Amino acid sequence: MSTRSYRYTFSGAATLTAPGGRFFFVKSATAPISISARGSTTAPIDFVDVGAGLKFGPVPFELRWIYLDITSAVAQIVDVIISDDAEVDVASTVNVAGSVAIMETPSTAIATPVRVALNTATDTLIAAANASRRRITIQNPPGNIDSANIGPSGSLSTTRGLEVEPGSAVEIVTTAAIYGRAVTNAPALQVLEET
Repeated sequence: MSTRSYRYTFSGAATLTAPGGRFFFVKSATAPISISARGSTTAPIDFVDVGAGLKFGPVPFELRWIYLDITSAVAQIVDVIISDDAEVDVASTVNVAGSVAIMETPSTAIATPVRVALNTATDTLIAAANASRRRITIQNPPGNIDSANIGPSGSLSTTRGLEVEPGSAVEIVTTAAIYGRAVTNAPALQVLEET
């Protein structure tokens, strides 16, 4: 009984043969591969266009395969773990290709401009587009008696938009411009912009 790790280098489209076993795990592959477990008492078991992370088995001893054909259509290196043991635990593997951007960083500045008075006839700019903005909080202060609708320009009316009632606030993660329109009268909204 043994567990072995194999590395196969494909220089282009090819099929390489690995030894038999009862369990296999594709540890790494940068492109899809196909695998055929053959030579057992059952018909070959085929895995088509699979990738890193595929685990198969363990199968009962009498169903173990004799050969494992690994086919790749492109040049790549494939790492496979093969075992004839009944149970094998393999640590999770994560492969990341390309670039990763994470934007969940705290703001470094907070702006609280003067309150913006709205009207019922036109969309009023509450906050201009800002590529540096992390988050914006828009409050309809509790002293107001009228609701306000907020959203993008051209989509608002006294009955359309995200309604912000007096005494409530809404937090939005966007860099786009935000407009408002009064439902009735002329409430003034407070803005807290984080950049």
